Amino acid sequence: MKLAMRSAVAMLACRALTACQTTGSGGINAPETKAVPCAALSPIYWSKGDTRETQDQVTEFNAVGARVCGWKGK
Repeated sequence: MKLAMRSAVAMLACRALTACQTTGSGGINAPETKAVPCAALSPIYWSKGDTRETQDQVTEFNAVGARVCGWKGK
């Protein structure tokens, strides 16, 4: 679970950063910036058997998703 969580957080960060690439006109293509990472990702949840570290990583991942993609709570 730890590796999967770290991979998911890294993927979200990489996609968010690469989505900020400028177009040929020098502007940012805003609609695609939000659509690319958010279409591929969704909130995740921890279970009772997960460690505190995993729970913290899930919380951090979901906080980034809420900020970047506008995810709402359950």
